[in-house]
Amino acid sequence: MSLTFRVKIVDGDGNPVSGETVLVVESAITGPSQSQCTDSDGWAEFEFERNRLYAYVHVAGEEHHVIVDDGDELSFTI
Repeated sequence: MSLTFRVKIVDGDGNPVSGETVLVVESAITGPSQSQCTDSDGWAEFEFERNRLYAYVHVAGEEHHVIVDDGDELSFTI
């Protein structure tokens, strides 16, 4: 089973940030990681072979611990 989720990055005014690197690291010791750059609308999309993901999302030097289910959309302001 796999899950797909999206991360949106916006600036302090709520405008989408394109070209921002988003790193998702599974919290398991040997877990996989993925890195994507946001598109022109501020979105980066990820897919993992899990039904639920416990992960760290790294954006602009900040780390956020999250629990992600299929179809989730996360948003971070930088």
